Amino acid sequence: MNTLHVPDGSLNAPLPPRQQIEQRVEEYRRELTQRPSALTVRTALVRLDALGAKLYKELLAPVEAAFQESQRLIIVPDGILAYLPFEALGNEKRLIERFAISYSPSASMLAVLRARSAENAPREKAMVAFGDAIYASVGAARDQSNERGPNFTQLPFTRTEVRTISSLFPEFLRRNAAG
Repeated sequence: MNTLHVPDGSLNAPLPPRQQIEQRVEEYRRELTQRPSALTVRTALVRLDALGAKLYKELLAPVEAAFQESQRLIIVPDGILAYLPFEALGNEKRLIERFAISYSPSASMLAVLRARSAENAPREKAMVAFGDAIYASVGAARDQSNERGPNFTQLPFTRTEVRTISSLFPEFLRRNAAG
């Protein structure tokens, strides 16, 4: 019997047999890749939602109590589940509407990345701003417009905008490039 494990180990739930999971995921993916016409799109979406709800019920509903209050889900899929867009699964609402979802290739890699991020203190973020660009003279730009695209002119107030935005950052973090 396959088992779904919640990271703190407090909840385990039996999963359907591997063959059944693989069959359902393949069926879902097949339906997802169909190209319905304008006339069949509604019925195609109904079928897709029904298959997604079935997968949700089998894979996630048994442990929903463990994550329903969370804002983020990190999914560590195994086997064919790596090809399943979990974001699209759900009952009344899809997972993507309820959670920020990310994936990890393995639980051990997730643990390594978490340890590494805990070791590294968050760095200050620098700001780079570009504005008030000086373009070639109007005549030169007009001569080249056929080969190199449209004729650009200076955008008013970008120097002021860059300076205003950069004032929100400490002096040592500012990198401005204004014409």
